[in-house]
Amino acid sequence: MLRRRLVTRGAAALAAAALLAACGGGNGLAGQSAGQIMTSTISALRHAHSVRLSGVVDQGPRTAHVDVTMFRNGDADGTFDLSGVTGSLVISSGSVYMRGPARFWQVLTSIGGASLPGAAATKLAGRWVILPRGAASGFSSFSFKGFEASLSKGRASLTKVGPKTVMGQQAIGVKSPSNGTLWVSTTGTAYPIEVVSSNAKGTQRATFSDWNADSPPTAPAGAKSLTTILG
Repeated sequence: MLRRRLVTRGAAALAAAALLAACGGGNGLAGQSAGQIMTSTISALRHAHSVRLSGVVDQGPRTAHVDVTMFRNGDADGTFDLSGVTGSLVISSGSVYMRGPARFWQVLTSIGGASLPGAAATKLAGRWVILPRGAASGFSSFSFKGFEASLSKGRASLTKVGPKTVMGQQAIGVKSPSNGTLWVSTTGTAYPIEVVSSNAKGTQRATFSDWNADSPPTAPAGAKSLTTILG
């Protein structure tokens, strides 16, 4: 009888362990220090293939509402909104392609100085445009490399917060004076769930989902350079 009870208990324990694993059981992050959590998170990022980034991020002097899938190889694919105007973005093999209405191009060019004249913006409207070489550096917010670099800053000033439930997931937070609060999953892989930061523009949130779910984009067919279109 005793042996039967031991076998039954052992089977129950194995079943519970299997259930936890299937549900992405605890990953030990909640028991780590703030610095250890950040190290674990960066390590998880370095083994990820892709992730969907949604929310609000700083883009120069403006904030951009983004919905972009970024890839380990530096590619990206999605949309972003500047001042209420939405454009499409593809980064493929180091080249940046964008498409949007005339107003989008005027708002975009105003970030770097004078807004593009209406006649020129109209020529670009609705077309895939290849931006000049080096433009990808301006989209570091949409890259694994840029995200990992930002998380590596200010490691000595990190504070552990939480735990709490974020977007329906159990999470632990790491607060940084420069980056705001990063919420990381405490079940399954130590992937970021959300970043919350505040500045003079207000509170900004960016969420991360659909890890390793997509394939890198290809260059849009028929794309032309700015100089080709504008002459």
